[in-house]
Amino acid sequence: MASLFWKNLDEAREKAGIERKTVEKECNLSNNAFTQGIKRGSSPSVDLSYLLAKAVGMSIEELIDGEAGAEYVRKVVRNDPRAIQVPDHLLTLVQDLTLLDADQLIGIQANVAALAAGKKENAGTAG
Repeated sequence: MASLFWKNLDEAREKAGIERKTVEKECNLSNNAFTQGIKRGSSPSVDLSYLLAKAVGMSIEELIDGEAGAEYVRKVVRNDPRAIQVPDHLLTLVQDLTLLDADQLIGIQANVAALAAGKKENAGTAG
């Protein structure tokens, strides 16, 4: 399945009123990097994705879309030895949590801790 990254990047660039040449120069790319990226349908490296997203004022996550994007994120997380391994069924939840500020996370952390404690208690009495 082809990556939507380059197409989403191009749309974000247009909305921001930034020329392709400007982004390509800022990220030290060839003059036809957008065209080639869209044509190939491949995703850029994580480092390049970060630079491109920053150049148009977006995050990598905002430029990755659909199941192809979710698969790309899973590959990135799984291939980074410093990353936490996130099971597929929790990936969307983790992605949403990254959008919250510290105060919001405190409340969620307390709720999750209470739910986990209840789950442990029920598991201990079920035997």
